[in-house]
Amino acid sequence: MPIEVDGFGPDSDRRVELCCRSSSVVTNLNMSSSFDPEIGLCVCCIAEHPITGGQRGDPKEATRRSTFVLSDQAFPATVHTADTIKECMLVLRIENRMLEELVTQFGKKVYVEGVNPGSVVLLSSFTHLATVRLEQYCRELGCKWGD
Repeated sequence: MPIEVDGFGPDSDRRVELCCRSSSVVTNLNMSSSFDPEIGLCVCCIAEHPITGGQRGDPKEATRRSTFVLSDQAFPATVHTADTIKECMLVLRIENRMLEELVTQFGKKVYVEGVNPGSVVLLSSFTHLATVRLEQYCRELGCKWGD
């Protein structure tokens, strides 16, 4: 029996209403992000701020490290922290996508502007895990993107 995870609908998680969302029938892509990938600003915090620091505004932000989360719909749409402006998690979710597809979209949507040294990228996909065994999932993470 296949394992199913809820989609992006507001019935499953209302936080998605705060996010930027896009859908494409051509590429069969449903995406939500806690930031606007077109202009590089976080839109879910109390105040909008650059997602990679420095490009738009305060030069002191140029060395700010970011935390990105690339996931399918199994991860929350937004994750808030105590200091939402300096420590927020920037979530990019793409419905029913494998690990490699998440990384590809990250490259197209975010990495173009560059990511500051010391930034963290968390990668997870329940869709991928449900498709392959845990052992293979871990091996693919280590071989493709790890040292």
